[in-house]
Amino acid sequence: MCGEFIELDLPARDSLAFSIDHIIPLSKGGDDIFSNVRATHYSCNSRRGNRE
Repeated sequence: MCGEFIELDLPARDSLAFSIDHIIPLSKGGDDIFSNVRATHYSCNSRRGNRE
């Protein structure tokens, strides 16, 4: 989302750790499929919240 490098070896709750973001959130009818997910930082995903 931000375009910066994602470090795969950081602890899960580290702000720069790898996280999976659903492009269309599951709560808004999105599916848990490859075409609806992308890699993000934990902090970027948390900031985005439930928005499309």
